[in-house]
Amino acid sequence: MRDGAEKIIEDCFNRAGSCPLFFSVCGDMTAEADAISVTLRRRAHQLESVAIRADQQQLGKLVGIGPFPLLKKLAINMPLLGSSTTSFRKSEFFNDAPRLTRLYFGTNITPSMFSFPWTTLSNFTCANSSGDEFLKVLKLVPSLTAFTCRVTHGKIMHRAVITHERLQNLCLTDRSSTQFLPFVRLPALQNLVLHVADAMDNDSLFSILPGLTEIELHDLDEDFVLNFLARLDRTQDPEFLPRLQSLRFGDCTQFPVGILVQALSSRYETRDGMTELLVFQGTCFPGEEIYISREESDTLRELVAGGMVIHLGPEGGNQI
Repeated sequence: MRDGAEKIIEDCFNRAGSCPLFFSVCGDMTAEADAISVTLRRRAHQLESVAIRADQQQLGKLVGIGPFPLLKKLAINMPLLGSSTTSFRKSEFFNDAPRLTRLYFGTNITPSMFSFPWTTLSNFTCANSSGDEFLKVLKLVPSLTAFTCRVTHGKIMHRAVITHERLQNLCLTDRSSTQFLPFVRLPALQNLVLHVADAMDNDSLFSILPGLTEIELHDLDEDFVLNFLARLDRTQDPEFLPRLQSLRFGDCTQFPVGILVQALSSRYETRDGMTELLVFQGTCFPGEEIYISREESDTLRELVAGGMVIHLGPEGGNQI
């Protein structure tokens, strides 16, 4: 079976000629780990994108393969961790890939498990990280511009503030992730996706992220929405998020529409060097409705007629 698998894979590569290649192992590579490692060794110079699902022992067969002069994208998924204690020679694992810019780690992989050419990355997605690892990535990858991460465990041992000069897009997919934001300074950050923790202080959070142009917030409680929208009103707090152009609230249970209308109206036009808000989306849970008075509805429709994109209501159902 091994010889047959090698022949099938090699025939596919031969038909591709000298073209850059995308190589993906969609299922478990247990049965054909040797054949896959042989093929990767032979064709490393052609690979532009690689996606692999394998356990630690199987990944160990890939140590030493390379160089990968064309490799730009790498995705690694791992089944639930077993008892394997395979140790990697970390400096040799996909390390000779000078053009690698996009890296994806699945649920059962943490950044500390591998060593990569971190300094070349511009886009990194990690589905499982500790707080210290989250901060370590920011230190290791000065070129990073987009970072998606789920910080699920661990206390912060390193409490010094880290400044990352180039990160523009940050997506934190777990509510516990927000506790680590006070330890970072992100002067270039423009786009933030966040699942809001209970009793999160939006005053301290957004005061350290003044350059944001796009914000998407989920798991919001009523108090957070009320305080956020009150500050969004430029007549009340003109220094709050002066460059904001797009705001999305997801999974809201209550909406103070009157305060929202005031905030949106205050950001309808560019003034004093502060940008106008172009998009607002407030989504409630399916089956729920948001009460909007006739006067509030008329004002919102005037804003829409003037060019602002507004969605208010359940997903797929705009109540304006």
